[in-house]
Amino acid sequence: MRVVYTALCLSMLLLDVKAQNPDSAQAHVSTFNKWVLKVDGTDLVHPKDPALTLAMEHRFLQRFSVSQELGYVMAVYETNEPASNFIGVKTSTDLRAYIAPYSPSGSLYVGIAGDYRFLKVKDRLTLGYGCTGDDLWSCNYLSSEETEVSTNRWTGILKFGVQEQAHPRVLIEVDAGIGLGYLSSKNSANDENVTIFEFENQGDGNQLLSNTWSHIFTFNAKVGIVLSQYD
Repeated sequence: MRVVYTALCLSMLLLDVKAQNPDSAQAHVSTFNKWVLKVDGTDLVHPKDPALTLAMEHRFLQRFSVSQELGYVMAVYETNEPASNFIGVKTSTDLRAYIAPYSPSGSLYVGIAGDYRFLKVKDRLTLGYGCTGDDLWSCNYLSSEETEVSTNRWTGILKFGVQEQAHPRVLIEVDAGIGLGYLSSKNSANDENVTIFEFENQGDGNQLLSNTWSHIFTFNAKVGIVLSQYD
C-alpha cells in the first residue's frame, strides 16, 4: 500500500508542475511516440521470480496505447531453497490512457493490466501409500520421489505511472499498481491413493502448493527505445 501511496503523491506533484507550465504541456501533445520497445528493470531483480521481460508499446491514438509484454523467468525463490530445475514464462497486456502531460517530454498515465505467469518446478516429496490418517505412522509405507509442481498465476492490476522522454530515442517510465491475483497449482503425484506429506525444498504451506486469491501491489521501472514517432 505504501508503494501506491507514494505513486499517488508523485502524480499530484507532477500535476502541480504541469499547472505551473501550461505552455510546455501544450507543446508536448503535438508529437508523440508510435512504437516503443522496453525492458523491465525491476523484473530483473524481482525477489521471488526474476525475469528478463521485454514489452512493445503501440500508441494507436494520441492519448491511448496498448502494450504487450513477454518474459523468461531466470530464477525461482518462492521455495525454501532456490529452485534448480524449473521452466517459467510471464506475459502481460496493458491498456493505458495518457491523462496529463506535465512537461514537454513527459506524461502521466493510468492503465489496466492483465498478467499471467506459468511456472513448473521439479522437486522431491514424501509420499505415503495406504494411509488411514494424516500422519506418517498411519501409512503402509513411505517413499521419497521426484515430482513436478505446475502453477498458473493470473492478476488484474490498476496502474498509475509517469513516462519521461530522457532523449529523443530513449524514455523512462515508472508506475505503481494495486490489483487482485489468483494462483492455481497441481503436481504430478496427485492420486487419491497417495498422501503427500511435504516437499523437501518448498516446505509446508508454501504458496506454490496452494490455490489462493491475494491482493497484489506492484512497482515497475522500464527503459524504452523509441522505434518510431507520429509526425
